[in-house]
Amino acid sequence: MNSKLDENKQMLYGLVLFVLGLILVFISRNDTGSHFQNFIIGMFMGLGVGMVIVGIVLIFLYIFKKK
Repeated sequence: MNSKLDENKQMLYGLVLFVLGLILVFISRNDTGSHFQNFIIGMFMGLGVGMVIVGIVLIFLYIFKKK
């Protein structure tokens, strides 16, 4: 049972990063406010896009490693 979890851990991490990245991108869609709010929104957007990309890479690596 534990070895099955170890095998699928990379896929799980990829999916979690992908979903969290999409949530951050969705949160950053609001672009009104002060300069500090715009900075935080931009930071959320950058982190979200980075998390989505890393999640996709982890998922693809898992798929290609399985074959």
